[in-house]
Order: sequence, then C-alpha cells, then structure tokens
Amino acid sequence: MVEPLTSYERRVKRLRENYLKQVAEREAREKKQQKPESITEMNADPAIEMAEKSQDIDQIMKWLADESQGKNRKTVIEALETKMKELEGEK
Repeated sequence: MVEPLTSYERRVKRLRENYLKQVAEREAREKKQQKPESITEMNADPAIEMAEKSQDIDQIMKWLADESQGKNRKTVIEALETKMKELEGEK
C-alpha cells in the first residue's frame, strides 16, 4: 500500500510540476521565435503564413532565392513575390 504524501512532499511535487511546466512553456516560446534558416525546411502552408507575416524585405528576398533554387513550390513563390511587392510599395 502506498503511503500518502506529507505536506512537504506535496509542496515539493507541486513546485517541481510548476517548474517543469514553466520550462516547457519557455522552450515552446523560444522555438516559436526561432526563424528557420531556409523556408525550404518548412511545409508550404507554414512557409506561406510566415511570408505573409514577415515585414523584413531582405528576409523575403532570401527566402525567395532559397525557394527558387530549392523546392521551387509555385504557391510559396507566389506568396513571397506578393509580400515583396507589398513591402516595396510601402517604401
């Protein structure tokens, strides 16, 4: 039979669980903030979404070059070109 935890053991367990949860949340945030080195490392839908959200024309141009020389996906290239035109129009 398992003996019930003492109040100290419950507190330690709760603190450990909270700590692990915070670490996991921090790692998820950091992973989300990291930019892939190349858009070709991504599936098309996330690549298009990232292109649409980007405000960095230099990054868009790099991704366009990478995509054109890599997977050469029509939908991704169109999204990148559209975003590049949009950003060029803002200058």
